[in-house]
Amino acid sequence: MTNRVYAVSLGPGPADLMTVRARNVIGQSDNVFVQARDVKWLAGISGAFLPAEKIRAYMPKPNKWGFARHDPVYEAIAGEMAGLVKTGKRVSVVALGDAGFYSYFGYFEAPLARRGIEWEYVPGIPFVAAAALVTGHAFIDANDTLVVKHIAQVSDLDAIFAVASVAVLYGVPREHLSPIREYVLQHGIAYARTVWLGLGSEPGFAADLLTDESSWHAGCSVILRRSHPGQ
Repeated sequence: MTNRVYAVSLGPGPADLMTVRARNVIGQSDNVFVQARDVKWLAGISGAFLPAEKIRAYMPKPNKWGFARHDPVYEAIAGEMAGLVKTGKRVSVVALGDAGFYSYFGYFEAPLARRGIEWEYVPGIPFVAAAALVTGHAFIDANDTLVVKHIAQVSDLDAIFAVASVAVLYGVPREHLSPIREYVLQHGIAYARTVWLGLGSEPGFAADLLTDESSWHAGCSVILRRSHPGQ
């Protein structure tokens, strides 16, 4: 029996973009934990190999980047997972993108360690790499400097572009999109796209931040580049 929890990366959403190992690990799991308000989107990704009754959804409050790490829900869920593991259950925690790259699974490491539980990361396609699937652009050139960050306020972009030529902003709330657009116009940013990777059978999309306000999506990522890719 392995005294271990698996941190499984789902990739960008569609079931056919999961790694074979990720699919196998969650398919063999007795219990699968997901940060979500319901299990519908995960059932759409995983299909028949992960029945809904195996899925345990949880959500921190407030669900905001920077605050979630300290939410007691992670301590409680870690205790629940540890109890299952110690009774011989195979337990996984799943995350979109890569569970080891800008993922909330890191919030479980200390609570699990205190309970004597190990963990193993199961890799997948990180959201930055997956963004090229829906934008149609390899937006990072060999000589670019990239910053990937969640910003608390739009003025944070000044510090980012002081050191980087490309910024990927994740989990952008809808109310930040108009101020980001104004920043882009004022600072001559040449390439600005919103990216939504989709969930399960839902298709991803990319929209021009400067022209297509109808496609702005709460919680999307935003890619900003000083010059157009290839220039």
